[in-house]
Amino acid sequence: MPANASNELSRRGILGLPDESFGHISSLIVRAHPDRMEAVAARIARLSVAEVAMTDPSGKIIVTLETRDEDEIVAAMNAMQRFDGVVNVALVFHQSDA
Repeated sequence: MPANASNELSRRGILGLPDESFGHISSLIVRAHPDRMEAVAARIARLSVAEVAMTDPSGKIIVTLETRDEDEIVAAMNAMQRFDGVVNVALVFHQSDA
């Protein structure tokens, strides 16, 4: 069996993703003060591992993360929690592509 055969048969190989790429997908709900929600969403969108999927006028922001490991998830959540206007950050979903 060729040395790279296991990579070709892995989920990442089938999807055409390199092994060093992102391996964790997470979904978060960020609660922000409604009057600061747009600024919070814009700041979240500037994080390299985050994407704002949806916002709600009540201050709810749905965020997806693509990270290399759990440490990056925690770091992103901690960063968001410290943003001015954020009330709470909650992890709703996590999947590892290992």
